[in-house]
Amino acid sequence: MINHRVDNRAEMLAQLRAAGVAVVNGPESHENGKFAWIVVPLPVRTLCRSTMLPFSFPLVLLSGLYFVLLAATALLAPARATRFLLGLAQTARTHYLELGLRALAGGAFILQAPAMRFEQTFAAFGWVLLVTTAGLLLVPWRWHQAFAKRVVPHATRHLIPVGLVSLALGGFVWVSALVS
Repeated sequence: MINHRVDNRAEMLAQLRAAGVAVVNGPESHENGKFAWIVVPLPVRTLCRSTMLPFSFPLVLLSGLYFVLLAATALLAPARATRFLLGLAQTARTHYLELGLRALAGGAFILQAPAMRFEQTFAAFGWVLLVTTAGLLLVPWRWHQAFAKRVVPHATRHLIPVGLVSLALGGFVWVSALVS
């Protein structure tokens, strides 16, 4: 049983009846208030929120903002975007900072996914971030640095597509998080 407190019980019951929801008992008045019992047709999607969820929503939005800012930088200031991307994994500090941020974002996507459109897509994205972060934690940071030195220069030659994809991804994250 789930209890809902509403401002206007009569109006809510009228809306529910109009939507085909059966009122099985009530409305009744008791010393603790006025009640009605309804049966909602299946399937009912219920979200059980964890204590981390209040933090996951802003972290997901910040992740979307990161992609939008990366896009803006790649499209409007390509030299700055190149410096930023080449700076990743250049020191142990930046390596572990990146991994920490990836783990936070991955966890946030997993926790927030049930409340977002395209739930499975964002849950999978979160798991990919967590699994790849775990993999990077298992290798020496200099391996990550060597990989970045090989791959990032290729990506920086294609900053317009990188920027457009980042812009689309950031917008997709924001729309999916805000219009759920």
